[in-house]
Amino acid sequence: MSSRATPVDRSNTHIPDTVRVCKGTTEPIAISMRPGPDHNQKIIFWFLAVADGTHAHDTQMENEDFRVHFYTFEQALARLTFETDRSLVKTAIIMQ
Repeated sequence: MSSRATPVDRSNTHIPDTVRVCKGTTEPIAISMRPGPDHNQKIIFWFLAVADGTHAHDTQMENEDFRVHFYTFEQALARLTFETDRSLVKTAIIMQ
């Protein structure tokens, strides 16, 4: 994907701030914020990934309760409530 994220590089050379294609990046493609049901801010990190079928167990810290869900593009579009979210997924379809 195209990103301004700093590439993985072990040298101390200057890396210009330009958009480049990054392979194997772990950066989110977008971040959304909206009020949550308990009047706190809900922050959504959007990632575009290809799953290989493996599943790592027991990777969360004791105080974490994150749930990961995998959907096809069509399933994701059908499940989303907000048009801004559907627009973001449509953009991700183009990016992949």
